[in-house]
Amino acid sequence: MIPRLRRALEFERLEDRTVPAGVLAVGSGAGVAPQVVLFHDSNNDGIPDGAPYAAMSVLSANFRGGVRVAVGHFTNASNLQLVVAAGPGGTPLVQVFQLDFNDLPTGAFESFYAVGSGFNHGLFVARAHSQNAAFDSLVVTADAGGVPFVRIYNDAGGDVPFDHLLGNSLVDAFIAFGPGFRGGVRPAAGRNLLVFGSDFLALATGPGITARVMIIKDSNNNLAYSDNLGTREVFLPFGTGWTGGIYVAMGNVGSPSANPELIVSRDVGGNSRVLIFNDSNFDGFYSDDGGPAGSFLAYDPGFTGGVRIAYSRLSPTNFGQVGEVIVMPVSTARPVKIFRSQINTGEILDGDPPLAQFFPLGGNFIHGYFAAFGGNGV
Repeated sequence: MIPRLRRALEFERLEDRTVPAGVLAVGSGAGVAPQVVLFHDSNNDGIPDGAPYAAMSVLSANFRGGVRVAVGHFTNASNLQLVVAAGPGGTPLVQVFQLDFNDLPTGAFESFYAVGSGFNHGLFVARAHSQNAAFDSLVVTADAGGVPFVRIYNDAGGDVPFDHLLGNSLVDAFIAFGPGFRGGVRPAAGRNLLVFGSDFLALATGPGITARVMIIKDSNNNLAYSDNLGTREVFLPFGTGWTGGIYVAMGNVGSPSANPELIVSRDVGGNSRVLIFNDSNFDGFYSDDGGPAGSFLAYDPGFTGGVRIAYSRLSPTNFGQVGEVIVMPVSTARPVKIFRSQINTGEILDGDPPLAQFFPLGGNFIHGYFAAFGGNGV
């Protein structure tokens, strides 16, 4: 029996704001008490406000394995929800926090175990969407050390549809990269801009094998991806020489294709180069388009501390156009940076300045970040 609990949560409201188009959630990395801060873009310039509008303590106060985050319409199409999951060392706990019309936590949340409570290798979470679905799907994957499972939850399916709970809403489950792989599965998802297009799930490998990305299209828009594994694409974005693990994001960065761009970066030990692939020939694949459309160093050339990435569309004027690429350190006291590509190219190149850079948890914070954006059609 998987426990599903609803409890009240205390949070700190930091200031009053007019509600913008989406929420950027930033979770703390490993080595510090688990916390999440929430940002708006009040002046709609694609740059988060200078301070978070809410801060939350999540999971267990004694946990130090890092907080993985996702934002979406998981159980309520009117308001956003924030999902957090524990990194390594904790139980496989997922918490779903309800946000109100002002994107503030209401105090109510659901907790459930994505797998058996003995699993302590950590989880990743991401938001996915199937065309015409009532709600977004929650993707939950295993971190390093566990069987590389992928589990998809959607409140429109499962045991009790439309009951505003995710723990009883498992709609798909499968193994990625073979049952013997133990490096972890890093997920991301992106939506096709056309109403008749298929949406995409990207799964990237952690350390231990030649780094690769698996891309699966939900071609039949049925909330499941395992029935589309036969048409999946797998490729090596950094070639055959990198085995240290990669991170992945997806979103419409600015190319003319209606399909989202694929964004990849290296984990600890590699340089900070970020690659952006687009589907320039409109065939739904990324490895046959002549290499990356964009390539840039997120930090200085000597930095090898690892780069995590996220996609956002902070400004409502970006709807259906170009969003932002967010880069953040796996560790060390480096800033989170936000880049925007050239419209209709999907390019970000070396030397392109960031729109902004900031320290979500203070300039002395050295534990790295996890980030996710939700809302504004993403």
